[in-house]
Amino acid sequence: MYFLEKVMNSYALTNNLLLAVMFGTLIIAAGIGITFAINASTGGTDILAKILNKYSTINL
Repeated sequence: MYFLEKVMNSYALTNNLLLAVMFGTLIIAAGIGITFAINASTGGTDILAKILNKYSTINL
């Protein structure tokens, strides 16, 4: 956080906490959606979901 504040000169787009949470959620959801759409993995717990999907009828 210190690096981003001092070196990258970053600033908050909004001071509204609810709006910041909603924007963050949308950005992360879009990234994960794109990752799953190209049949890739983020390297986290979604690997377990992909294994379960491959050997059972459970959908991602």
